[in-house]
Amino acid sequence: MNGHHFDTATATRVGKTLSYRWAGMDTGTDTELCVRFKGSQRMACDTTKYIGNRASR
Repeated sequence: MNGHHFDTATATRVGKTLSYRWAGMDTGTDTELCVRFKGSQRMACDTTKYIGNRASR
């Protein structure tokens, strides 16, 4: 999270998709979140975006 290690988790593979769900947390807006894959040099990153308050719907 923004260049700092936050947690270690094991993802589930379904076909070509790897997925994992963290408990809800407030990461804020414009926070870079990255995942690295054990045994690989690959890393995937994305930046959080504010999309409005969906909880009130």
